[in-house]
Amino acid sequence: MGNNKKIVAAISFVAVASFAAGAVWGQSAAKREPVITLLADVKWQPLDPNAGAAGPQAAVVFGDMKKKAPIGLLFKVPGGDGGEAGLHTHSSDFYGVSIAGSFHNWAEGQPEGPAITSGGFWMQPGKGVHNNSCDTKECIAFTYFPKGFDQQPAKAAPPAKKTP
Repeated sequence: MGNNKKIVAAISFVAVASFAAGAVWGQSAAKREPVITLLADVKWQPLDPNAGAAGPQAAVVFGDMKKKAPIGLLFKVPGGDGGEAGLHTHSSDFYGVSIAGSFHNWAEGQPEGPAITSGGFWMQPGKGVHNNSCDTKECIAFTYFPKGFDQQPAKAAPPAKKTP
């Protein structure tokens, strides 16, 4: 992807996220009051109740986890053995921006993707089987799901049959 295409993709992402945030935060905008949340004050919720705070966690920046509508989330993922999500899919495309740590995102059957460090971003097509991992102590990313957040585990595809 050329530099111009990357710039256009980044500007498009920011424009869409800003529009969605404005629509969701309309009440706050009508009052003309800023909304500020420091990282230390973010309310994290476990994505896996069995893992609790030791597993991946999310915090809603805007939107509603229960609706199939635009949503922006912060994800906090532990590194090391707990840092790989396993093969999964999402109904919606999603766009991610790495804030801290070193994320990887890759499609099923592909080698682990390159390290996406602070400021790097990626897009994952909806319904695409993929995996994510964190290879630093902890990773935090902002993600935008235009059609709402969901996640389904995916089984690995069977190996290709050898032809005689």
